[in-house]
This record gives sequence, structure tokens and C-alpha cells, in this order.
Amino acid sequence: MQKTYSGTYWYTGAVPKDLKNVRTNFQLELEATNDLKFTGTVEDDVTTGGTPGIGNIEGEWKKNTIVFVKQMPVFTHFNSDGSMVTGRPPHQPIYYKGNVDTVTGNIRGTWKVKFSVSFSKGRLWILPSVKGEWEMRQHTE
Repeated sequence: MQKTYSGTYWYTGAVPKDLKNVRTNFQLELEATNDLKFTGTVEDDVTTGGTPGIGNIEGEWKKNTIVFVKQMPVFTHFNSDGSMVTGRPPHQPIYYKGNVDTVTGNIRGTWKVKFSVSFSKGRLWILPSVKGEWEMRQHTE
């Protein structure tokens, strides 16, 4: 059974002040693979600062907790002036964890990208760990 969610994420860690707490919208499509595990796709809204392309999601439900990994097809990095650089290879994995509000069904949590090194556009990128928060709600039809 497929479920559609709309949400937003924002940076809370050490990022340029122009990015801190700026909300980026996204749309998530999840398909259960069994009672607890799921796969899906995600599309960030590029007009609100999201990464271009359609990414993949893989995760699981643990009681009222959701954990998943988001893998976007395009490398994205923000320079210290807040400008975005995109290219190949794919973005490093983004780790999400959230709690379901048992009254509203809304989900809210944290996300992080681990420290990594990448080569893109003829340049070696040393990418510090970044983190933030997110929330989403299921569409009801």
C-alpha cells in the first residue's frame, strides 16, 4: 500500500546563517515491503532550496518511530556564502529519525549527514557533518 506525505526540513547545525532554519519542502511516496519495512521516493522542492532529482528512501517503522535513509541522485553542497553547488557523484546518504504524534499522525524528527569526502566538478570536497530537523504529514484522500 502506497502512502504520500508532504513535509519540510531545515538545517539546525553549523551552516551559513542564510541557511539556518530555512525550510525546504518535500514530497514522499512510501510503499510497504512488509509490516515494518518500506521503500519509496522523495522529491525536494528546488524552489525552496531542495536538491534536484528524485531520490530513494529505504527504512522501517519501530512502534511510533520511523527511521530511513534518503539517497539523492545529485551531489549538493552549500558554500559559506549560502550558494549551492550541485553535480555528480550522488549525494551522500541522509539519515532520518522521527516520532509519530499518536493524536495527529504527524511525524517530526531529526536528520543528519555524516562527514565525508567527495570529488565533483574537478574538485575535492571535504564535507563536514550537518544536521537538522524535519516534519511531515500523510495525505488523506
